[in-house]
Amino acid sequence: MSNEILGSGGYSVKSAQIIILCVRFRNKYEETEFKAFTKEQKKRLAVETAVVVFLIALDLATKFAAFALLGEGKPPVILIDGFLLFETARNDGVAFSFFSGMSRYFGVFSILLSIGIAWYLLKYPYESKRKFLRFGLILLLAGGVGNGIERVIYGYVRDFILVPFYSTFNIADMLIVVGAAFIIISILLMKDDKNNKAENTPKPSDGGGTAEAPKDSDKQDKA
Repeated sequence: MSNEILGSGGYSVKSAQIIILCVRFRNKYEETEFKAFTKEQKKRLAVETAVVVFLIALDLATKFAAFALLGEGKPPVILIDGFLLFETARNDGVAFSFFSGMSRYFGVFSILLSIGIAWYLLKYPYESKRKFLRFGLILLLAGGVGNGIERVIYGYVRDFILVPFYSTFNIADMLIVVGAAFIIISILLMKDDKNNKAENTPKPSDGGGTAEAPKDSDKQDKA
């Protein structure tokens, strides 16, 4: 009996120590990482986190619902004849069924990439001049996690949206493609901004500086 009491007491002490360490880590993290964040930026970060969680849940829920309702190996459900259908398929490649048979490798890569994106979003606060980059990273993070979870667990990704002249894909694939497009747009805009700044920057003269006007004393001496 006494051993049980001591055992439970030791467990409680260890639990308390873990909680204290977590609280200390959180306080230290807030003092360092979030020190540069304003109150408005913290609120925006909370909204962005909620959006990522919602998109991941939406992706996984639609995959589950499609396979539960449509089953596998059954005729497709036509939404727009000749253009858009619902048909379930297992994809052991990457987005839109490319690189078949390498799903688990890309699953690990997706998780690592998602961790890097999450670190960037937590490290750097929102800036209006980089809003397209941030929005693209949010979509890329949600899509990467949504497909990465299935690749690591199942070894494949569940697709259910079929475009006859293209391929079968899912919500996560759409998030990845749109997110990548926003990132490319952001890079192009930043490049144009740098070029405009370079053009507007005054260039030095050939002599390495502006020529000085002759002084009055020099004019009198020459006269």
